[in-house]
Amino acid sequence: ALGGSYTYLPALAGDTPDDVDKSVVAVAEEAAKAEPAMADTLLVYPGEGASAWARLFWVINLPLHGLLHLVMPSALAVQRGWFPVTMLLCVALLASLSFALSALCDEIASAWHIPDELIGSTVVAMGTSLPNEF
Repeated sequence: ALGGSYTYLPALAGDTPDDVDKSVVAVAEEAAKAEPAMADTLLVYPGEGASAWARLFWVINLPLHGLLHLVMPSALAVQRGWFPVTMLLCVALLASLSFALSALCDEIASAWHIPDELIGSTVVAMGTSLPNEF
């Protein structure tokens, strides 16, 4: 994010698409220098002013944040032509996490003798409602 200030880059009559792309990348690189990347701040342990809950959530979320930091290219990489790789990685991550969720739910259902229909409807309800929370 650019911290609430936006840079408007008007396309001049003589600009080619490559010139506009270069200027957009230059603005993105300048913004990256001005603020730390969100992925970098997610991997930093909360400071002294943070609550115990913030520290606990950081520890719990560290594996996911670390995985996403290693797997997903930055926005600048996407602008430089890495979009297909990013898209494939997102789809692969989504598929693998969905498979893990369904396998875990099957194991919980069989261990606690819960009907498959109840587990299935609960997972579907969670899958449709949870994104609205974020």
